[in-house]
Amino acid sequence: MTKSIGITIPTYGRPEKVKQTLQALFQSHTAGIPLPIPVVIVDDGSTPPIEPILGEIEIPPAFSLKYIYQPNSGPGAARNTGYQALETDIVLFLDDDVMLLPDSLLRHYEFHLRTADQPCLYYGVYPSIHEKMPEAPGSIVVQEHIASGHLSVPKTLFSEKESPYASNLKTPVAEEYELAYRLHQRHVKIYMDTQNKAIHHIPPPTIDYFIRREYRHGIALAELMYKAPETLNMPPLPILINRHHPYRFRLDAAWLIKSILAHTGLYRWFGQLLGYFTDKQVSPDSIWAKAVIGAAIIRGIKDGLSTFKQS
Repeated sequence: MTKSIGITIPTYGRPEKVKQTLQALFQSHTAGIPLPIPVVIVDDGSTPPIEPILGEIEIPPAFSLKYIYQPNSGPGAARNTGYQALETDIVLFLDDDVMLLPDSLLRHYEFHLRTADQPCLYYGVYPSIHEKMPEAPGSIVVQEHIASGHLSVPKTLFSEKESPYASNLKTPVAEEYELAYRLHQRHVKIYMDTQNKAIHHIPPPTIDYFIRREYRHGIALAELMYKAPETLNMPPLPILINRHHPYRFRLDAAWLIKSILAHTGLYRWFGQLLGYFTDKQVSPDSIWAKAVIGAAIIRGIKDGLSTFKQS
């Protein structure tokens, strides 16, 4: 059986990371895959556009490259633009800060050949560049949720005019929860392959990084509350929201501390102080880091609820 595969990379304001992602992608093994493999870069409103950086990259004969610029619309909409621009049987969504290992593309392709009679979603792991690459045994496991770092689907999974992601969700992570929920409703399997590896090129894991990440996660949860409330019934979202909702009182000392830090905005100052005394490197599992990070989620939900209520 012969099928084609294409790749789409959404990006926003990170030309150097796109360059690294493409350079890694172009080292991929391609034996058995119909060539050339189309790659679509979707520039989601970068200012200035990232197109000039693409001229610095040598494109090997096994690949072709297309650039699309659109007004800033969020990660889901950007992925959908790339998906619709590809006419291949399989689409691989690749984040602009994820560098595939040489065998990853082939793993995506071969998996969908094996499961052609039962279309499903498939994704690989992508530990941080600051972590040691895990030695995982060959294991493909069913998952509740998805991670879009490098994720692939056959086009038969969706109708001709349907796109995988919800374009109205603007906050990263929100669109992943919504897609996972929709696939579960349709009884579509979601698979994660611990042997399919890439490298996540992110900043050093400082306390400030964790605070910013979880603050955005809180905003994403608030966006789901307004735009896709049905997804909130999917575990672990009910527990996560119950623990971090800014307006649901909990008779719990840890929640009270986090809530005070969140509502006053002191979590940012406390995080800076914590980073100073730990030389910025701190485990997110320490008791003080958990307090600050939890407060960031609460504040993210609070700010998100205010933003999306007015939109």
